[in-house]
Amino acid sequence: MPPFGATERGRQALRSACSVLFTVLISLAAIEIVLRVIDLRVLREVSGERSLSYHYDSELGWAPTPNSNTVVTTARTIHAHHNSLGFRDIEFAPGGKPAMLFIGDSFVWGVDAEADERFTDLLRGQIPDTSIVNAGVSGFGTDQEYLLLHRIWAEIQPKLVVLIFCTANDRVDNSANIRYDGYQKPYFVSAADGALALSGQPVPKSRQLYFKEDWLVRHWWLARAAVYAYLEFRYPALSLPDPTERLVSNSSKRVARGCWSDFS
Repeated sequence: MPPFGATERGRQALRSACSVLFTVLISLAAIEIVLRVIDLRVLREVSGERSLSYHYDSELGWAPTPNSNTVVTTARTIHAHHNSLGFRDIEFAPGGKPAMLFIGDSFVWGVDAEADERFTDLLRGQIPDTSIVNAGVSGFGTDQEYLLLHRIWAEIQPKLVVLIFCTANDRVDNSANIRYDGYQKPYFVSAADGALALSGQPVPKSRQLYFKEDWLVRHWWLARAAVYAYLEFRYPALSLPDPTERLVSNSSKRVARGCWSDFS
């Protein structure tokens, strides 16, 4: 049987540990409440076309989910269906009519527009001897569109590629590794020989992905704050030299040659 003094010290240690644990739990609960009340934008789970109908892509950052259907509400409510290639478009039939491929961001994808209201769908009826392919992805910069072209080139084999460039945000997209609500993306830098060099792959998962897929992070704002702090420290935002002209020029040359062997 242990001495009385040892037993009493054990009880005191247990009471002290319980008191510390209780204090920590109360403090964490108070911080959780404060975070929910102040509702910081960086800790919110954003509801939009990227979070509802897109998935994480280690090469592109994000991409539409193939064979998916969703309802998206921003300025208005629209319905979005993505085909087997991940395009918000009708199914592509290879080997048929010559393909005209449209790439771009939300304007091409059709934010706030039903599919049949977009210019690509209207154009399809005016040039029926051409296969119109809409490969727009909301939020993409010219750099991600460049990578997407490389990925889908062999499948589509387009005769003509139309790049829709947005002067309002594409240059900013191309000069950053993080855009919009914390979405991580790949980027291009100039190599020692002057060529464009791809960087940022595999693309880190964005905080929105953690908010969406991790139960603890989804339900506890303390966990969201921890994820945000980790990503800010581990993958800070970069301000990069604008590679837009080089990207457009390289895209044009590769489309003309039908060659996508590298990204330089």
